[in-house]
Amino acid sequence: MITTPSMPEIRPNDPRGWLTFKNPLPEPFQSREDATLAWDAQLRSRRRPATETERDLLRDHLGFELPRDLQTVVTFTTKSLRNRTWPQLVEQLPNIEIEL
Repeated sequence: MITTPSMPEIRPNDPRGWLTFKNPLPEPFQSREDATLAWDAQLRSRRRPATETERDLLRDHLGFELPRDLQTVVTFTTKSLRNRTWPQLVEQLPNIEIEL
């Protein structure tokens, strides 16, 4: 796991998923994540290729080994609460305390 001083702490066991932070991300990560949220909200629940930002955060901040074809599963548990999961990563032991 790469520790970046400007990266906020992860919010473990959050219903929104693994990429949930206690504070806003540094730019350009936050803008990219906001854009992905807006796009996901339009299309609702789906499976899609992981974004470059998701890949960067999962690999560099959380320490996952990523497959080339990483897929993000997006579900909305309520009208506005988006949850993202990466079933291809469930077997890995992450470097943080998160609920799989």
